[in-house]
Amino acid sequence: MEKLSELIKAAILKESEGPYNMPRCRYLREKIECLGVGPGEIRKASDIVINNYGADRPVLVDTVMELMGEAIGEYKISAVKIIEHHLTSMMSDPEIAALVNDIYRKKLINDWYICDWLSTSVLTPLIDRRDEAAVSEIASWRDREYKWQARASLVPFALAESLPERLETVNEISSTLIKRDEGFVKSAVAWVMREAGKFDSPFVIEFFRNNGEFITPEVEKKAGKYLNRADRKEIKQILKKSQHRSILRNIFRHQ
Repeated sequence: MEKLSELIKAAILKESEGPYNMPRCRYLREKIECLGVGPGEIRKASDIVINNYGADRPVLVDTVMELMGEAIGEYKISAVKIIEHHLTSMMSDPEIAALVNDIYRKKLINDWYICDWLSTSVLTPLIDRRDEAAVSEIASWRDREYKWQARASLVPFALAESLPERLETVNEISSTLIKRDEGFVKSAVAWVMREAGKFDSPFVIEFFRNNGEFITPEVEKKAGKYLNRADRKEIKQILKKSQHRSILRNIFRHQ
């Protein structure tokens, strides 16, 4: 019997033959090789194949890893859809977290789009289901060297309904990530701080106060989107003082 992953790829490729699909690729054109098939069509094509195939859990797990190993974005999205709509009902939350960890360990995700799609589609609902072992596993990724897994340690919290009760964990992860140089890692901090700013501006201000020397202009701008003018002004003052202290430390270090 032909591999399930090959059948899914063929079904998605067939969807790409439509005349109106390619414009959907514009937002990925220079980042990811893609066919121009939308997420809804990807799920529909994948589900039909899976239902006809009668795949069990081991086959689906192998299929996820095979599709994630492909270069084309739609195939990777189909892997996310399989986890989201099939494996979450077959596996515990810690097992799902371990599966995602394995995907990153093998470096099968290497762009922000797939990283964030997997984070918000699979890991955000997982966090909201409040299995603390699984949440702790995700949070531990903040120390991973691979930048996309480090980003995935924080992005799922940004859109979680339980974000207000997770601020201590978010602060721990963010305080680690903000010290890194990679822009895509720092932008995860900006995203979650922007969301936290909708309901807890003192939390965001305190984070800036404790990490000011590592804040870039981009992080400041994005994180402050929902803060009022007075709060944004306070942050600017905090960053100015932090930059001044950083300059002084560098001067003394080289004397």
